[in-house]
Amino acid sequence: MAALPGDSTPASPCLSMDLQAVCQRAASRLDIPWPEMAKETSRSRYEGKHFPQATRTKRQLLPVFPEMLDEVSVSWRDRPFSNKAPIQGASSLDCDGMERLGLLRIPPMEPLVAAHLLPRLVPSPSRNPTLPAKTDRFQSTMTERSYRAAALSARALNVSSLLTAYQAELCEDLSSNPGPAVLDEMAAITDICLRVQRCAVQATGKAMGIMVVQERARWLNLTNLPDREKEDVLDMPIVPEGIFGSALASMQRRCESKKKEDEALHLCLP
Repeated sequence: MAALPGDSTPASPCLSMDLQAVCQRAASRLDIPWPEMAKETSRSRYEGKHFPQATRTKRQLLPVFPEMLDEVSVSWRDRPFSNKAPIQGASSLDCDGMERLGLLRIPPMEPLVAAHLLPRLVPSPSRNPTLPAKTDRFQSTMTERSYRAAALSARALNVSSLLTAYQAELCEDLSSNPGPAVLDEMAAITDICLRVQRCAVQATGKAMGIMVVQERARWLNLTNLPDREKEDVLDMPIVPEGIFGSALASMQRRCESKKKEDEALHLCLP
């Protein structure tokens, strides 16, 4: 008997709907190595020996999709601070009311609140209130950029969610109308979702990279480097091993050069 419209089709009993089981089948099909299960922690003496021990389940980690790792770090490799190139396909993800819903840019600072917190601030109807300190204004600018990237990722997930829900409806249609048109539509949705997800991954990676740049800037504020040199350090590629990563060697060379200049100047002084 065919399923009625709106009824949910029961899953095949031989297929587990568990996330890890599905991911394991996906990894097998895509030739992605499946991680070994994390080892159990050693037994604590606080648990004693008389009562039954609490059941321990080993933690199974999921594999990393290799292409995701490549796309998330796209903006990390090439001038993560100064590069403001838009993410390809971002404009196609614009949605209705995105600014009103907070899906475009960070909410504006209320002029009345700014005037209360900073009485000497001169209000201007043409621009948003800004913080008085240069370092704080820099952080606000970077926060705005990070928010925009995260908002783009949210808009991409909006499209992906819409299409995935539509695909679920089409899966129900297959039981009553298993024609090529439905299969073609589902194949098109799959390709579109992959492209949209790539955009979401790149946007998320950009937001992550901007946060690293912000942390670099906070530490660089402890130095007496000129702004030009600070910007060069901020633009160094980002790596997961450390906040400064590849910039560390450059910073060491500059410190050594500065030290030699100071020593030479000291020798020249009477």
